[in-house]
Amino acid sequence: MSSDARPVDDAEPVSARGLETVTAVGETVTGAVAIVAAVFGYIVFVPLWVYVPASVAGTTNSPAMMPKVYCVALGILGAIVAVRGLALLKTARGTPVIANADWRRVVATLALCAVYLLGIELIGLPFASALALAGAMVLFGERRPAMVAATAFVLPLLLWAFFVKVANVPMPDPIVEIGALGVSTPWA
Repeated sequence: MSSDARPVDDAEPVSARGLETVTAVGETVTGAVAIVAAVFGYIVFVPLWVYVPASVAGTTNSPAMMPKVYCVALGILGAIVAVRGLALLKTARGTPVIANADWRRVVATLALCAVYLLGIELIGLPFASALALAGAMVLFGERRPAMVAATAFVLPLLLWAFFVKVANVPMPDPIVEIGALGVSTPWA
């Protein structure tokens, strides 16, 4: 336990508690929704929306493999979140409240996602991913510039290299070529 940990007093205003507010009901519901989405995706969406040629059906090269892996991972992570929320429900006192700072982060995250989706089309997936990851890390409290830079730029580059060079997955071409801006990149 860290030295700055202190018990939460119900009389203490939520803003004084910071962003670590008790959101037991929210975590339980979020976990349950993730589990339902995972099961529904695995059973309904993947079979209906992912075309699998007969020549690769049932193999690791099947286009349905990764969506199914994502559904299983979502289900497992949803179960972890739901169990954590249920555990918090047993220990929570008072009514869970979300602080104003939490709502600002929610809105900022939605805006970041919208800008990221536009950025993929405009400047390409690797560069947009790097900028979005850096923005998300700073938004959620990472203050070490070396950690932000290393994670935000190395991870998307490695993922791009894997998908394009190893897995032969084509990436969408950006509207604005980064190489035209004078920046030397491996994907330009």
